[in-house]
Amino acid sequence: MGTGAITEYMDLAQLALYVFWIFFFSLVIYLH
Repeated sequence: MGTGAITEYMDLAQLALYVFWIFFFSLVIYLH
């Protein structure tokens, strides 16, 4: 497991976090 795998994992986690926040805000706006 090299640094490339760690960086790829971090990018994946960051992307999932961005998707979660976008979904959360759009849901809040939709409900209001």
